[in-house]
Amino acid sequence: MSKVWKRLGPWLPGGAPTNDGDAALRALADVADVRRSLERAELLAVRMARRHERSWTEIATMLAITRQSAWERWRDLDDDVETPAAEPAKVGTAVPEVGGRARRHRMVAVPDLVGLTSADAVGILTRTGLQAVSATPDHELLEDYDDLRPTVVVRQYPDPGTRIQTTSTVRLWLERGDGEADVREPRRPTTPPRAFQIERDQRAEEAVG
Repeated sequence: MSKVWKRLGPWLPGGAPTNDGDAALRALADVADVRRSLERAELLAVRMARRHERSWTEIATMLAITRQSAWERWRDLDDDVETPAAEPAKVGTAVPEVGGRARRHRMVAVPDLVGLTSADAVGILTRTGLQAVSATPDHELLEDYDDLRPTVVVRQYPDPGTRIQTTSTVRLWLERGDGEADVREPRRPTTPPRAFQIERDQRAEEAVG
């Protein structure tokens, strides 16, 4: 990460960026890497703050956002919060409760959703026990398969394969795919072939079962 920051130095305030398109693209790739790392750090820090009973107001103040924004963005973390280690629990009291929490919030792997329509992504996350939220202000999650201009997942967080607890939220970045002049061309096909492959595999599994 130190090398990334070093390469971004000229592009930061007070720097002197190179007048080069290729250098600009490399800088954008570095920005994306830094952003993903910061988002992970942010999520971990918020989870730890809530685990230690810090208020949403304190968290929001540190991030220079409103309390409402912080709560809406990370409220699901409260389902995963565990009380900080303190005195040993009394036998016969805390153990059943902990066991119940473990059953309710089992660990699952985040599915690979990039390239799917938002409807397919929401369906897969729901079956996995996870929740979906749009991280793109201009696009809501659409669950209508008949939409002539489906939104497509172009990025997700956490990354595919990451193990998180059920009921946790997966953030999806979406783009509209319709080829109109005033709409950006999506970076994935508007009718993702993976969606059909997943459906085919599911039907095959049902037939075998």
